[in-house]
Order: sequence, then structure tokens, then C-alpha cells
Amino acid sequence: MKLSKNNSRADIPVFLVINADDFGVSLGTNRGIERAHRKGLLTSTSIMPSGPAFDDAVKVARRNPRLGIGIHLSLTWGNSCLPKKTIPDLVDSDQYFYPSFLGLIVKIIFKKVARIQIRKEFEAQIQRVLKAGIKPDHLNGQVHVHFFPYVFPIVLSLAKKYKISYVRIPLEPLFATPTFTSFVKWGFLQMIGIILRTRSELPKNDVRFFGVLFTSKMTKDIIKKIVQLKENSIVEILSHPGEHNLRKTNFSYTRQRVDEFLLSKSRLLELIALTNKELLTYIKSRNFKLTTFAGLKS
Repeated sequence: MKLSKNNSRADIPVFLVINADDFGVSLGTNRGIERAHRKGLLTSTSIMPSGPAFDDAVKVARRNPRLGIGIHLSLTWGNSCLPKKTIPDLVDSDQYFYPSFLGLIVKIIFKKVARIQIRKEFEAQIQRVLKAGIKPDHLNGQVHVHFFPYVFPIVLSLAKKYKISYVRIPLEPLFATPTFTSFVKWGFLQMIGIILRTRSELPKNDVRFFGVLFTSKMTKDIIKKIVQLKENSIVEILSHPGEHNLRKTNFSYTRQRVDEFLLSKSRLLELIALTNKELLTYIKSRNFKLTTFAGLKS
């Protein structure tokens, strides 16, 4: 966009989607997301069809019609939508996804049959959301699994099939100093981006994404730094707000090593940041317009 002499970058409105992942993974996550939406800045969330608290998340979505809803595809958390006989490489006998991230990468790269199973499971996850009466406006993945080579084309084709307009591209600028672990994850995703570009599998993207460098550390100060950049007309900020409530029958969070993350202090700190009134005032003063992905399309 070319600026006229009478305009400046500060005059141009920026559309901002603040999205929470993991909707449906636990009751505490659902409560935190609802609170961050009703009393704060959260405009959007990504529901996890494999989540133990999926049915509760659907109820939350129905009583919050202004909350944008997308789909958080998973291959490492929760129970699969399909039985083991259909996707034997992805789940154990109880339909728990195998939690090993490295093991999943190996299967994706070296087992074509596993990629066929992934497509079937992802389609079943999308259909579960649709059958619940939810019209999703975006797709992304747990630990960004949707962005992996061989998997990303599958997700793009499913998005086209089900007319879902936005698929997250988790590439962000190096705008602040993160922890070493977050930097490694950022570098890994940047490398994937290069691979996808080389293979001409990375579509044009108008949304600037933030959320890898400060995963689970999306505090008020970090959000302010992102807002100060103002380098794109559309921005997505990823967050993980939540309360400490893992009550759910017949599911073991420890089995997939999810409990430590869901009970971490960072969940509450992000919830506090997203319900900070001073931050809302600051965002508006910088000419940011809070919206959803469906709102962007309209």
C-alpha cells in the first residue's frame, strides 16, 4: 500500500485477530478462553476435535456467537476421531495419539501410508466440528503439525474442499529476544517455510503471524511490542489462556504429558494479559481493529 503525503503508517488501521489455541483440550482451557473473550481482547479460538472437553467447548461456542471459531488439528494430543484399525500408525489401542513429536515427524517423512491416515483423520476432525453445528473460519494445528512438509498440502486441500478461507502460516519476524527453546522452534519453522517455498507449496499470505517466539509467554508487554511494529495490515496473535481445571472422566492427561502445560502459571498470566483494560486502550490508540477471520473475509 502506497502512502500519500497526507497519510502516515499510524493512520492506517490494522486488523487484529487474537486467537487462542487448544479450545476443548480441558475444562480449564475452555473457561479461560470464554473469560478472555467476554471480558477481554480475545476475538477468536481454535477448537480441538480430539480434545477431551470438546463437547463442553461446543456449548461455550454456542453461548458466545461473536467468538470466531476455527479448527485446531491434532496428531499428538487427545483421542482420535477414527478407530485404530483405520489409522494404526497414529494411535494406540485406546485411540490416544502417540505423544512423541519426533516419532510423528519420522512417520510423516518415511511412511506414505501414515500420510494417507493423517488425511483421513484430519477430515474426520473437520467433519466432527461441522456436525456440531460450527462453521469454522480457519485451520491450524497442534504444535503447528499442519505446516509440516507432506502435511501442509493435505491441509490446504481440505481447506479448499470445506471452504475454510484461512490456514495459518506460522512464520513470524524475529522482533524480540526469546528463550533458547523458543528460538529453536522458530528456526525449525523458518526452515520448513524455506522447504515449502522451494516446492512451491507456500501460498500467498496477507496475515502476519506472531506466537512462536513467545509461546505461553504472550504477556501484556509482548503484545505491546507486537502492536508497536505495525508492519502489516492484518495481524494474528496466538495465545494460550486457561484456568487450572483438568476434570474430565476417562481421559489421562499425564499419559500424553499434557498436564504440566495445562497447569502451568503461564496460562493464568496470559489470561490476565488478555483481560487487561489498559492493554485494550493501548491497542485501540494504535489504530488496531479487533476482529475474527470471518470478519476479515466479510
